[in-house]
This record gives sequence, C-alpha cells and structure tokens, in this order.
Amino acid sequence: MGYKFPGNIRELRNLIEYAVIFEENSYIGAENLRKKMGTSTSENLKLSELTRLYEKSVINSKIQELGGDLESKKKAAEHLGISIATLYRKLE
Repeated sequence: MGYKFPGNIRELRNLIEYAVIFEENSYIGAENLRKKMGTSTSENLKLSELTRLYEKSVINSKIQELGGDLESKKKAAEHLGISIATLYRKLE
C-alpha cells in the first residue's frame, strides 16, 4: 500500500490482472509482482530514470485530465510546453 506506482492506471490494471492469473496461492504475493515489475526500486534508479518516470507520470496525468484523443494530446503538449512529437517520445 505504501508503494508509489510509477505507471498509469492501465499499467497498474495489467499488473493486477497478471498477478491474479499467475498467482499460485490464495493471496497475491509481493514476489509475484516483483517478477513482472522487475527488481529495481526507486532507491536503485539513476536520476535519469527517475526523471523519465516522473515526466511520464506528469504527461499521463495531463492526458487523463484533458482526454486521450489526438486534439487533447496536442493540448496537453501545449500546456506542458513541449511538441506533440516530444510528448509521444516521452511516453514510450
């Protein structure tokens, strides 16, 4: 519960679905989630990776606020002061 998930809600949903499908016990264990997410924690990440995750989180929040269609993404890019190409590149 105290873990700050670095992805968006769809990524979290996919992670939960994965855990439900592949968990062999009655409860979803942290080990099963670590397999899917990898073992890196925020303490082990480089500044560049933390920055990339933060940027992605900010962009996803702005897209959720404005909508997911192309025009909304263009507005999100404008609000964030970046081009639409940069927005897409940072989401990869």
